[in-house]
Amino acid sequence: MDTSDAKLDNTDNEPRISAPSRIMGLFGDDAYDAVVRWLILVGLICLGSVILWDYGFLGYMFDVDLSRISMLIIVVFAGFSGYCLLVLLTFAREYRFVAKLSRTLQHDWHSVRVSEDNIEFPHGTGRSYTGMYLTDIALKEFREPGGDRGLLLEGLASHFRSRTRVGTFAADLLYKLGMLGTVIGFVIMLTSIGDLSNFDTESLRGALQKMTGGMAVALLTTIAGLVCGILLRFQFGIADATATRILQEVVRVTETALIPRIKRVAANV
Repeated sequence: MDTSDAKLDNTDNEPRISAPSRIMGLFGDDAYDAVVRWLILVGLICLGSVILWDYGFLGYMFDVDLSRISMLIIVVFAGFSGYCLLVLLTFAREYRFVAKLSRTLQHDWHSVRVSEDNIEFPHGTGRSYTGMYLTDIALKEFREPGGDRGLLLEGLASHFRSRTRVGTFAADLLYKLGMLGTVIGFVIMLTSIGDLSNFDTESLRGALQKMTGGMAVALLTTIAGLVCGILLRFQFGIADATATRILQEVVRVTETALIPRIKRVAANV
């Protein structure tokens, strides 16, 4: 084997280290790439918020919005953004477990101990939901070779999708809050017209000011709801892509590494 082949083999045996993981420097793998993307997105959102505050737009919105719905929208947005971070951290731990198990099975078949009643992974399952899934798959294959594993995979997919569906609900909630602010703004406008009893200059001026304030409430809350809803969709889009990535890795590990290992053990029993 020449020097170039040796370098190629050495590269193939090394774990893949992505650029975001080098930035984080957490575990030397790509499990936390989604967290890095989330941090970049939130950093850009914070930067945009500082710019809008510096230009006075946010201050104007808080002062003019008598319904305080825009402030509620921002609080809800911040809360669900924090929840999205927790989901991404959970997904990162799940993906890291599967990636480690994949590398282990490729280089050391005997590190996974399988019997009819139990299976032991080298890294332990802990609270890993993917670990429990792979345990169920291994035991099912050991006891019923060639059995249908579709229901177990659907259960795993439902577990991950239930976390990301919260983002859809939260984005719709922000849209609805923006529409509620729109309605309240129009109600303020109609109230100002209904309270108009005299048509002198001062009464008309006051009515026009209330109408302008009502229109401002309607427009500002609509903008806040739409923008925050779209940004929250982006965040949970990262989480949804990560869930898909975990499922793909789990299927790959199951079909190419774990099931062949189970068949070898079953053949020797």
